[in-house]
Amino acid sequence: VRQIKERYAQKFLEYKDIVELEYTANYINSDSLVKVIKDSSSLYFVHYAIELERLSVNLYQNKYYTTLKLNGMVSDPRGKIIHQFERPISLEFDKEQLKQVSHSSLSIHGMFPLIPGNFKISVLLKNEISKEFTSLERNLLIPGDQDTLQMTSLIIGYNMKEGSPAQNRLRPFQIGPYRIYFQANRVFLRQDDLVVSFQIHGLSQALREKGEIKYSFIKNEEEFLTINKRVNEYLELPNFVEKFSLDNFFPAHYQVQVSLFIDGREILSNKEEFDVTHLEAIPRPWISAQLLPGTDSSLYPYSIGTQLFNSGKMAEARASLEKAYQKKKDSIEIALNLARVYNALAEYTKIESILLPFLSGPQPPKYEAYLIMGRAYQNLGNLDKAIDVFDKAISHYGLNMDLLNHIGECYFKLGKKKEALVAWEKSLEINPDQPQIRKNVETLKEKK
Repeated sequence: VRQIKERYAQKFLEYKDIVELEYTANYINSDSLVKVIKDSSSLYFVHYAIELERLSVNLYQNKYYTTLKLNGMVSDPRGKIIHQFERPISLEFDKEQLKQVSHSSLSIHGMFPLIPGNFKISVLLKNEISKEFTSLERNLLIPGDQDTLQMTSLIIGYNMKEGSPAQNRLRPFQIGPYRIYFQANRVFLRQDDLVVSFQIHGLSQALREKGEIKYSFIKNEEEFLTINKRVNEYLELPNFVEKFSLDNFFPAHYQVQVSLFIDGREILSNKEEFDVTHLEAIPRPWISAQLLPGTDSSLYPYSIGTQLFNSGKMAEARASLEKAYQKKKDSIEIALNLARVYNALAEYTKIESILLPFLSGPQPPKYEAYLIMGRAYQNLGNLDKAIDVFDKAISHYGLNMDLLNHIGECYFKLGKKKEALVAWEKSLEINPDQPQIRKNVETLKEKK
């Protein structure tokens, strides 16, 4: 019991900024899995699964329902946030479905693209009905383009199904045409088939023709079974999916190691552990999987471009966000992030063409659109235009210290010192603790 309470306390402290007080003693145990798969579009996707030990629901009109909220965060080694995401999950069950979930577990699957680098991923999952929460944390390495020959980590499962998701959509834990079914704790029955899946990228023609894949099963630190196959036997390269009967695997702890050989020399290898149980049946998890649009969607260059921006890689961010903008010019989120990049690169003239359609539309745009547009005009010396944009922002969003300060700067540069004084004095009424603005006001009053 003490260990459980310590785990509650530890997890609550880790997530106290985004977990409300009523969740304090309600940490749910869970198993989790995180894998990286490279898509056919050459993007690396992080695939994650959180398998809940239990699920609390409410009953309404003969339906059982719950609402989950998932928050994810990716940070670099310095702790800088590179990517954030939020995903609401509404679940509804009839009586029979709830019985199935209660006898097994619920596994939440999701995925997102990620730029090359070393990162930490943290995912928090809250049950908003029962005020329970669980989490996963992992360190991740996303290879760069310079790492030409590479093997992804192994995904091992108890079943696989062939076939692409409907309407060219992306599904978590799908490798090529195969969807892998697994349990996060990697426990198998003797009557199961063990599915081993992975990718090898950067295979040269010589490796395709001469390369061999060695599957080694290890029990008690000794090789239990070895199977060799030639690389050219696989038709879905760079995807490798193999199935092994566990009929001769007695209950024990095992390790499977997959290696790439050429001319008898090991080039790459990866391994994964699993258990074979003495039980005759295991309840398999009920899966709730996120479906994403196909890789031609603007979502991916937008997400990658934003991550590059957050990483300080402005030139790469510009290229990716411009690609997203060309795909979806009516998205204020894409336009704003592209404008942020142009602003960081001092390419102010490009900001007007992408933000002006939103500023002149029937609905007021986001506050930041006014701010970036006004600052761009200000940096270009178009001070009257800048004042006009800042005034429109105030008319929609009310008086704001930053807007008033920018207006004051514009009027001052235009030689309209009376108007500048009015703007800066109003700013000081909102926040008196602005030494530079106070100094500006005092200087202007002295010159009256």
